[in-house]
Amino acid sequence: MPAASRSHSRPFHTGRRAGRLLEQESGVDVDTVEQSRRTFEAAALLAARLQDGMRERAVARGPRPQVRPG
Repeated sequence: MPAASRSHSRPFHTGRRAGRLLEQESGVDVDTVEQSRRTFEAAALLAARLQDGMRERAVARGPRPQVRPG
């Protein structure tokens, strides 16, 4: 039965035991969630480095000539 359809409330859990309960009850693999978090952090770092490199190359080339409407 899905959690949303349960009529009784469940106690609030914290700490390591709660992590195990979450994993057991919802089927969420805590290791997979942690690996996903690390993957997203690495992707964000890579994107930031790429943007920095693009800015550095743009500065090294100098300003682009402006086309005046005429």
